Amino acid sequence: MANSSILLDNDEKTEVPAAVRLAQQQGFLSMEKQPVVPVAKLFFSFDIVNSTVYKANTVNWPIIIKGLLDYIRRCVQREADLQGASLWRVIGDEMVFVYQIIDKRELYPAVDAIFRITQRVSLSIRTGKFFNTLEEQKLQKAEIEVLKSQEILSIKAAAWIAAISKEMKSPYDNIQTEYESDGSNIPIVEYLGRDIDTGFRLKAYTQRRRLIVSFELVCLIAEFLEKEAENLFYIIDYAKLKGVWNRALYPIIWYYKKETLKEANELSGTDEEILDFKDSFYYDEADGNELVERYIARQRRKDNQEIIASQMYKVRTMCKKICVDRNLKGKIEYLKNIMGGNVQIKNGDDRPAPLKLHCAVVCCDIENKKILICKRGNAKEENCGKWEFGCAKARGSQHLADTIKEYYSEKFGVDIELVLDESRDEKQPIPLAIYEVPIDAGATKKGIIFVAKVKNPQAIAQYRQNDEHSSIKWVKQEELEKIAEENAVTDFHNTANIVFEKWNDLFGKDD
Repeated sequence: MANSSILLDNDEKTEVPAAVRLAQQQGFLSMEKQPVVPVAKLFFSFDIVNSTVYKANTVNWPIIIKGLLDYIRRCVQREADLQGASLWRVIGDEMVFVYQIIDKRELYPAVDAIFRITQRVSLSIRTGKFFNTLEEQKLQKAEIEVLKSQEILSIKAAAWIAAISKEMKSPYDNIQTEYESDGSNIPIVEYLGRDIDTGFRLKAYTQRRRLIVSFELVCLIAEFLEKEAENLFYIIDYAKLKGVWNRALYPIIWYYKKETLKEANELSGTDEEILDFKDSFYYDEADGNELVERYIARQRRKDNQEIIASQMYKVRTMCKKICVDRNLKGKIEYLKNIMGGNVQIKNGDDRPAPLKLHCAVVCCDIENKKILICKRGNAKEENCGKWEFGCAKARGSQHLADTIKEYYSEKFGVDIELVLDESRDEKQPIPLAIYEVPIDAGATKKGIIFVAKVKNPQAIAQYRQNDEHSSIKWVKQEELEKIAEENAVTDFHNTANIVFEKWNDLFGKDD
C-alpha cells in the first residue's frame, strides 16, 4: 500500500482498539503542559586565528581548516570535565559548544578544561604536530613541512554562562528555540538573549592561545574558590561592549593556570618553560594591541594613573563592587539557584542523538588477490594500534556510494569500485556484514561492511602516515595469520577470510 493512512467519513463509526485508546491517553497525558524549568548552560567557543592570512598561503587551506576544527572537536569530546558538551554551531572558522551545568562546582573544572584544550591545540599547531593528524592524502609531505614552519595559525577561546529557558519567566532568562530542519528529524536549536549576545561580543577581546571569560562566570567561580581565584583570573582592562550594560565599562578577564599549561605541554610532548601570567606574553604582543599594552604598562607603573581604581583589578573586589553598582546580585543568585541539582536532568543536549551509519570497505587488489588493511593511529580513542579496513561515515546529503568512494580516495589515495547489486534498478553496494560497536550509556555505533575493487593499487606507495592511520599495506590471505587477534578490531580475521572465500563470486573466476 502506497499510503497506509485511511480517511473515514464523519458518519462512519469505528471501534477503537483498547491498545490504541491507551496509547492515545498516554499521549494526551504527555502533552499536558509541563512546568518550564530554566537551566544554566556554559557556552564556549574556539576561533581560528589568522585563517584569512593562511588562505592566501596554500590552495589546500580548506583541508587544514577543516582538519583543525575536527581536531578541536575531538579534544572537547575527550575532556572528562566536558562530557555531555555538544556542538551548537560552526560559523566559518569558529566553533561554539554548549554544556549544561547542574552544580556550580562543575564550572571551574569545565573552564579549566577549555583552557587546557586551548593550550593543547595552540601548542600542537606551533610545534607542527597538528599537521600529523591530517589524513587527506592531497597534502604532500613537502607541503606539510612548509606549513609547519610558517607558524601562522593559532586558536583563541571564550566562555560565558547563561540561564536558558523555553519561556521568558525571568528577566535573566535567555530563550531556547527550535526550528525544523529539512530532511531530518533533528531540530535546529537557537539561543537568543542578552547573555548570548554578550558572549559573542566578548570574543573580540581575546587573542591567540588566550581564554576570555564572562563577568558572571568569574563571579560564580570566584565565590567558590575564594582567594585562589586571584591566581586564575586576570583583569586585563575594561572596555565598552556594544549592547552590553548600556555601554558601561565591562571587565576583560582572561583565565590562566600554570599547572594546566604544564599538562597541555605534556599532552603535546613539548618541554617549553611554564611561565607566570605576567611573563607569558610574546615579546611583541603589545605591538598594535591596546589591551595588552595597557595591561603591561599598568604592571610596570607604581602609581595608578587609571580612571579605574586599582582595587578594581582584584577579582573578588571587582565582582562584589560591580554586582552592587550594576545591580547584578539578583542575577548571580538566580544562576546559583538554577544550578541546585535537584530539579534538573543533565543531558547535555535536548536533541535526540542522530543515527550515525559507519561504512567499512574491504578494498581488494584483484590482480594480486590481496586486501588493503590499515593500522589505527594514536589519535584514535578506541582500538588504537589495531588493524582494520578504514571506515567512512554516511551523509544524508550525499549518495552512499559517492560518500564511500570520496572517503577512501581522500584518506588512502585509492580509487575504488564498489561491488554493486546489479539485479536492481537502483544499484547500491552489496552489504557483506553488519556490525555494532558499544560506545557508552548503552549507545552503539552501527556499521555495514562492503567490498570494493581498487583501480590503482600501486597508489598506497605514496601514502603519507598520520595520527589517524599510522600505516597501510596489502596482504594475502596466508599473511593474516601473522596478525594476532588482539592486534585487530573485532571480527577482522573473520571478515577478511569471508572476502577471500567469496573472491570468485565477487570478482569472477581467474582466466
